[in-house]
Amino acid sequence: VVIKPNTPFHWEVIYALEILLISVTWFCTLTIILSHPRIKKALDKAGKYIAKFLGVFLIGFGLALAFLKR
Repeated sequence: VVIKPNTPFHWEVIYALEILLISVTWFCTLTIILSHPRIKKALDKAGKYIAKFLGVFLIGFGLALAFLKR
């Protein structure tokens, strides 16, 4: 969303506070969900597979970038 230059200052502050509130709410909710014992246990079990998958993905991505024609 683009805020026009003639937007009153109080509306700009309201927009900024809205973005701040949404961000804080999102990250607090994510923290609560990911710190739940069941979720933590599942992530711990899947951790080595996630790490291997990301390793292969990043190696492939690096190779793709290395051979990318400019």
